[in-house]
Amino acid sequence: MAHGGQPVLHWMMDNIYICTDSASNIKHNKVKSTGKIDGVVKKNNTTTYQGNTPAR
Repeated sequence: MAHGGQPVLHWMMDNIYICTDSASNIKHNKVKSTGKIDGVVKKNNTTTYQGNTPAR
């Protein structure tokens, strides 16, 4: 994930634990992550929702 060199997001990216569920979806695992990851999750959710906005 691109974070523009933002130091807090860089730190959170170092903390995140990524896993694959039974349906082969890639997701984060907050329990297994080593520190705060909330900013990364928020940025990912925002980017995902922006990309899936239906045309009006």
